[in-house]
Amino acid sequence: MNNKNVLITGGIGFIGTNLALNLISGGSNVTIWDTMDEKCGANKLHLLQVEGATVFNQKQCSIEKNIEVVASSDIIFHLAGATGHVSSMEHPEHDLDCNGSATLHLLDLCRNYNPKVKIIYTSTRQIYEHSNALITEQNRIKPCDINGIHKYLSEQYLELYHQNYGIDYVILRLANVYGPRQFIKDHSQGFIGWFINRAMLGEEILLYLNGDQKRNIIYIDDVVNALVLATKLHSEHRIFNICGEEISIRKIAETLLKLTGNGRISKQEYKINHKTLLIKDILCSDQLFQTTASWHPQMGYLEGLHTTLAYFRQHEKHYLR
Repeated sequence: MNNKNVLITGGIGFIGTNLALNLISGGSNVTIWDTMDEKCGANKLHLLQVEGATVFNQKQCSIEKNIEVVASSDIIFHLAGATGHVSSMEHPEHDLDCNGSATLHLLDLCRNYNPKVKIIYTSTRQIYEHSNALITEQNRIKPCDINGIHKYLSEQYLELYHQNYGIDYVILRLANVYGPRQFIKDHSQGFIGWFINRAMLGEEILLYLNGDQKRNIIYIDDVVNALVLATKLHSEHRIFNICGEEISIRKIAETLLKLTGNGRISKQEYKINHKTLLIKDILCSDQLFQTTASWHPQMGYLEGLHTTLAYFRQHEKHYLR
């Protein structure tokens, strides 16, 4: 990636900032587009941390500047978008604007001004039908929420623009990503960030039933490595799961309480808008990407959570207040 011109949409968010720091250190010329929406993970501290990148507020960016940036990009990491099950169900049109519409706008710029660009898109494992078996890329698509539908819509846009205009792409369907710089002020962007919040503040962590449901979790550095490796792929496969290790929700909560020495665990009943998500194990396989890209997650959950907490303790005022 040395000397490559790279555009990161959503580059002031959780994954985007970590990716930008990796690319800047590797010699890439990094440009960032971001709407600077705190609820989508943007943070003023991240702006200071990505010194060396060129940053544009997408809400204020002119069409001429959009064209210029897209036309000069070798790689586009399209990370921008809304996340969250409940928020997408409560605000479906906003979710569509942030996901489907934003992707379509980006692709049309690429079609007109840079059809040779390669796009790496971060999707979600939430697009799959929930299954008792290990979920692979061949599983049936059946999103459980509005966000999953719009993520899959963006995937379909990418394939259509590839078929019609030759735009190259790779899609990484992510499980539960955690690590430094994630949004932890509320539960809207995943349960791990919210558990970190509760443990750091010594508050109650609520688990549905006993919290025995298993999930995949993956540390941010392993995701960043996967994103960079995806730029080098020339494979018949374009869609990959990125999952990480299997662990119960309760084990994550217990580990955080042990590491912080704070908080407590209690049980609660299912809410109607959570029941379909949390009633059973949801586990995926990323063996296809491991084989294709010679990639393997390096960070175990214990070290990963310890490193994550150390970061948030150092920068607590930027994330908890």
